[in-house]
This record gives sequence, C-alpha cells and structure tokens, in this order.
Amino acid sequence: MVMNVLWPGSGPRPAHSTPGSVGLQPASGGRPGDVAPTAVASPYGAPPQSNHTPHQLIQHVAKALARRGEALAVGETAAGGALNVLLNTADVPGKWFRGGMIVYARSDVPLVRSIQDVASACGVVSEEYVAALAGFVQRAFACDWALAESGIAGPQTGRRSAKPAGMVCLAVAGPAGGGAHAKERGTRPRATADTLAGEAQVWATTRVLVDSGRNANQRQFAVEALRFYQHVLAAYEREQERLRV
Repeated sequence: MVMNVLWPGSGPRPAHSTPGSVGLQPASGGRPGDVAPTAVASPYGAPPQSNHTPHQLIQHVAKALARRGEALAVGETAAGGALNVLLNTADVPGKWFRGGMIVYARSDVPLVRSIQDVASACGVVSEEYVAALAGFVQRAFACDWALAESGIAGPQTGRRSAKPAGMVCLAVAGPAGGGAHAKERGTRPRATADTLAGEAQVWATTRVLVDSGRNANQRQFAVEALRFYQHVLAAYEREQERLRV
C-alpha cells in the first residue's frame, strides 16, 4: 500500500505504531498484529438522512469529542484525504483530532502488513478490511476512536471490480471495555448485550450511494463516514448512560 500519514497542521511524517491494551484481538489462528472485525453490518441500504450540512456535522463531531476529552484518527482509501481535510476545517479547540493516514495501492509496506491477509481474503472494499484498518489506525495513533473508509470512487468504465461506483464501506473502532459491542441494524447502530472487556468495539456498515462522479463521490464518502461516526457515537453515549443507571 502507498500510504501518507497526516498530522493536523503539518506535512506528512513517519508514523510510529503505539501498541496498547486498546485494539482488536488477533483472529483465531492469526499472527501477532493481525486484527479481526467484531461487527457484522446489515445488508446494503440507503444512507441515513440528515438535515445537517457537512460543516454542522463536523462541528457536532468535534464538540462531542472535545467535551468527552477523547481523540479521533482516520484511515482513508477512496476518499483520498477528503476526510482529513473536512476534519481540519472545524474551529473547535482541543486535541480531539490526532490526524490520519491515506492508504491506496496495495504493496508490502511493513507498517500495514498486518492487514494484508484481510485485504487478500475479503477485498479492500469490504467491511472486514475497514474494520481491520480502523483497529490498526486506533493503535497506531494511540487514540480513543478511529474511523476508516474504503470505497469505489470510479469511474466505472474499464474497471475489473463488479462493485459499483458509489459503494463505500465504513468502520469505527471505539474505546475498549466498559461498554457493549454494537452491530448496525438497518441504518441505525444498536447496542447489544455483549460486553467486550479489554477489546476495542467495532461498528461496520456498507453504503451504496448515487454515483455522482469521482470527485463528488470522494467528498460524499467523507461526509458519509462522519455521518456514520455521529450515529455510532450517539449510540455509544446512550449505552454508557444506560450502564451508569
């Protein structure tokens, strides 16, 4: 994979992975560093509707993270950096955004080798892959939350993939312990009763959006990723409140 690692307010510089207790456990039979998704999303469906403009959505996410004293990092493929750009437009102070990485063409870069098996088995545009990428980003940036995206931006002509332009897979890795694992049902993430002490929680989904051309698709992937994260964060906060009662 060709990868750029972005920090807010600076140019690309080398990333340093910071392993910790937060992260997905290796799949059964996997090697150290491998990550396995722990959420299965619903079948393809229309994206949730929202009256928020992209700027309002960004501000909402930024304020929620600043209020919680938590940090987010992102991993992008098809969006090509659009998600990083959008998050950098927020005028909310604090260290709520750690930065992100842009992973595109596949190769054997050692830093991301741990998710190559997932890509080979499931494809890069898959919920399994974005779940693995989100877990990797969460550990690499040592942050509370990670948001990952992978899609087909197009154009469709001459492509070998049968997946349609406008298709995007999204995943969120959240804080470990003290909460419930969540799976998406329809267009809303809903918490289940499974408690994953010591493991990251992962939410995943697939959207098939209207193909509006490559550049428009890239921006829409970024907006849809933020919209999905907003839904996940709201579900997580509701579950945390329920556990405190």
